[in-house]
Amino acid sequence: MNWLNVYGLIIMMIIMIPNIIFAMKEKNFESKYNNKVVEIIEQIGRFGSMGLMIFNISVLEFGYWFDNNSNTFWYWAYNYNL
Repeated sequence: MNWLNVYGLIIMMIIMIPNIIFAMKEKNFESKYNNKVVEIIEQIGRFGSMGLMIFNISVLEFGYWFDNNSNTFWYWAYNYNL
């Protein structure tokens, strides 16, 4: 099972560079927003999306409906939108 997404890990490292620089410069940063429920939901969403970019979940690996060289998708999309 291929559980580690190397490309996602590289992208997350690049995305985190500005956050690390800001954290190093602003040691005494205090948020003026004090809604704990929203802050917890925000952290779950943030770290959940980061984790899903790096780690593959085998349940979600169903593959594609259509073949790579097939025009079935475009035929379906065209006829469905008429």
